[in-house]
Amino acid sequence: MSEKSSPRVGIEEFLKDLQALGDFGSEFVFPYIKDHPLEAESLRPFLFFSSTY
Repeated sequence: MSEKSSPRVGIEEFLKDLQALGDFGSEFVFPYIKDHPLEAESLRPFLFFSSTY
């Protein structure tokens, strides 16, 4: 039996909703992360390579 996958969310929405949880205990955060997969493209502005580091 396959699980129905949740729609992917952008990083901005992900962080806004994560902050709205109000309680950062693992019993709240882990299910949220599991049920709200990130849209990889939304991370592009934060990922870069620099050979000088």
